[in-house]
Amino acid sequence: MDFIFTSFLWFLPLASIPILIHVFNKLNIQTVEFSSIRFLKLIESDSINNLKLLQLLLLIIRTLIILFIILMLARPTVKGLFSNFIYDNESTVSIIYYDDTSSNMGTINNSDRSNLIESYIQDILLLLKSNSNIIVISQTKGVIYSGLKKNIKNIFPIKISQMPGNLYDNLFSIENYIDKEY
Repeated sequence: MDFIFTSFLWFLPLASIPILIHVFNKLNIQTVEFSSIRFLKLIESDSINNLKLLQLLLLIIRTLIILFIILMLARPTVKGLFSNFIYDNESTVSIIYYDDTSSNMGTINNSDRSNLIESYIQDILLLLKSNSNIIVISQTKGVIYSGLKKNIKNIFPIKISQMPGNLYDNLFSIENYIDKEY
């Protein structure tokens, strides 16, 4: 598993804050002695044990909440969930779907977003073997390329369009296209 924002993993020690608070609160207990012990006998040991168990469960839940928030901010990713099960690249279809609507106009770190999209697509293509079946789909244009990776040509440069795209219709067309072709 990889993380998109690995810098957030430096905050993992913060998950120990509830444990530290719990330990320090245990150290600050003051004992007050009084003459009658009858009040202590009224408290059953079962209720004390239940209270300790409840405190322990709350401690675990608080620690897990902080841990999961940090992991959520680090954005874990999995490269190829079924990559170990794919033995024949010709039996699978890789779909590259990119957004070329006007929402991607502009720059990020003095680089056009279209160049960023192109670099991501090239990174994905590098991971695939030359005999892999690929479908490249644009948000506004639909299916741009369908075939083997080794035959792919002329999908670059990516032009950002002023036209709106419809994600639902495109996903439906992908399903129909795959049903007909494969």
